[in-house]
Amino acid sequence: MNIQFDGGQQLENNENEGNTVPKFTKLFARAMDQFRLRVFFLFLERLYLIISMSIILVLLSLQNCGWDDLHYWVLFSNLQAIFSLVLYGQLFHFSNIQQIQQHLAFHYVQIVFVPINEVTDHPIAPEIFDPTANLSTMELDKKAEVMQLQIRQEIVNQSKFCKYNNIFSNATNQAIFIWTIYYIIAIPGQNDQECNKWPIIQIYIYGSLLFLQYSQYYLLAALALVMLPFILVYLLIRCFTDRQKKQQALKALNELQKNKILYKPNIIEGEQECSICMQPYQTDDEILQMSCSKLHHFHNTCISAWLQIQSTCPNCRQQLLPDNQQPLLQQPQQQEEF
Repeated sequence: MNIQFDGGQQLENNENEGNTVPKFTKLFARAMDQFRLRVFFLFLERLYLIISMSIILVLLSLQNCGWDDLHYWVLFSNLQAIFSLVLYGQLFHFSNIQQIQQHLAFHYVQIVFVPINEVTDHPIAPEIFDPTANLSTMELDKKAEVMQLQIRQEIVNQSKFCKYNNIFSNATNQAIFIWTIYYIIAIPGQNDQECNKWPIIQIYIYGSLLFLQYSQYYLLAALALVMLPFILVYLLIRCFTDRQKKQQALKALNELQKNKILYKPNIIEGEQECSICMQPYQTDDEILQMSCSKLHHFHNTCISAWLQIQSTCPNCRQQLLPDNQQPLLQQPQQQEEF
């Protein structure tokens, strides 16, 4: 199974041209260590599940227990664990290939080119050349936690087998988790049957492992479900109050429309042009004078559009609409009615 990465040639060119050697940053090395440790733990976890569930299947067949839904759960979980075992084995293998490590470090800008006279046998760059060397332990761990997730995704995306296996494993894991919850909650009476003793124990173990693996996603989903009623109530209240504000704002604009006049030369004081569009007034243009000053007047269409995004006079910034009525959410069709 092959996995293709670019960037290796560019690393070689940089090394040859500048007499430098590529070294990893401290952050990247920590992220790779975390990634390998997590994948290795998941590999051992799936290996344990395969062995234990295979033993359970053998015991069930020896006891002539027959097959029910609970036993099919054991069989399906065993097959799923085999696919996951292959996936984590491949990820762990790829993470130990130097070419892949260099590509990942170059991709996430975690390669430092060290002068050849400063090179040591250690894969991590000397602190004097490493921009991540001054990070505190807490900052380093937080950034490494994020980067190790990015590393996994990058490796998965570069291998079709890993990509499709990862999608399949995640989907089947969620199906098994839902199936597990069903057996724990919906049909507890099966726990008393002798043939279901070991499958039930395996259900609790596998369910716990899946919950730990996807705990952050499950907790977010649970939080979203808990908060959903409050969010809906908030949206309803917000919709109601926004509608009230809109009606009050429209009423305020209607009051302003009482000062609307048709332009004639020298009929208004001050500049004879609209300071919003900067165009001179033409005869019979609809002009709206502001309540703040007779010198402040604009095209009716210009000031109506302005009040959709602001609630103050464009010239003096005095409040034109009632408090808390900004912006004015007025539809163009409603503007034409005035």
